[in-house]
Amino acid sequence: MPDDDLIPSLLTASDVLGTGWFAAVAAQAGPGKTVAMVGDGAVGLLGVLAAKQLGAERIIAMSRHASRQKLALEASRSSRGSRWRPASRRSRAAFSRRPLPATRSLRRSWPSPGSYTAPR
Repeated sequence: MPDDDLIPSLLTASDVLGTGWFAAVAAQAGPGKTVAMVGDGAVGLLGVLAAKQLGAERIIAMSRHASRQKLALEASRSSRGSRWRPASRRSRAAFSRRPLPATRSLRRSWPSPGSYTAPR
């Protein structure tokens, strides 16, 4: 049984861990797959860990914070090592104040907040 002072932290982790795991499962992360995690908060970082546990071959973590990028890199590094490169200028533009036209149309096609589209 965990110490009483750890219970609040474990309860908090149980919320984001389940959400991160669901994100990896919904993305069909698995052996030979490439998955992308958009966001570097607790849920996104736990999604990176979940994708690794599910066997994803390549994990793309989108982050704007150096400290969280480092966490994602360490969490997803495989025993074979990683070849990490900074995002290209074009991909960074997708997260700027003026998104590329392709990202604007993608945003319009996303499901509404709170919905889930099952994989085909």
